[in-house]
Amino acid sequence: MITTLCNTVDDFNYDLFSRIRILKTDLLPNFNHLFTNSEVLSIVSETALSNLDLDGLEIPLLPEKYSVNSNTDIRNQNQRFRHKIDFPVVPQDDNLRDLLSEFNNTTVIAFLIRKTFTQLYGTTEQPLVFTFDELHDSNPTGLKGFSISLQGDSYAPAKYYTAVQFSAAPTPPFLAFQLAGNL
Repeated sequence: MITTLCNTVDDFNYDLFSRIRILKTDLLPNFNHLFTNSEVLSIVSETALSNLDLDGLEIPLLPEKYSVNSNTDIRNQNQRFRHKIDFPVVPQDDNLRDLLSEFNNTTVIAFLIRKTFTQLYGTTEQPLVFTFDELHDSNPTGLKGFSISLQGDSYAPAKYYTAVQFSAAPTPPFLAFQLAGNL
């Protein structure tokens, strides 16, 4: 069967990721790629609201300064996905460096958020690893801050949530303000 696809350009196509929500996996209950989307969203939301020790960040993404890759790798008839998310955070600041150091080399899950949908990368059984480096640019107008990288492999692609599903889940109030409160 041949399927004809429409490759159109409109405002819907320009809906870019606007922010990323990162949660450490150490206090989240175990879940994997076999859980349904609603089960995972319920687990994460309920844990974040009931456990104030849960560490997380919500970071606005700079347009055209981030990259998201989810490449398929097939070996021995097994499929896996190699996820990698890179983005800068500016400016350079000691408080921000200290906060990022708390997350460095820890396992996390990440929600990449758009207006129309959200994607979840990683699970507690197959998490992403959070790392960061200082970002220096010799160009006076270049970015100076930190480069964050989230990488990991999983047996499934990112979980997809519509804007309605994701907005219906309660949002932990401390996530949006933790970064701003330390500066």
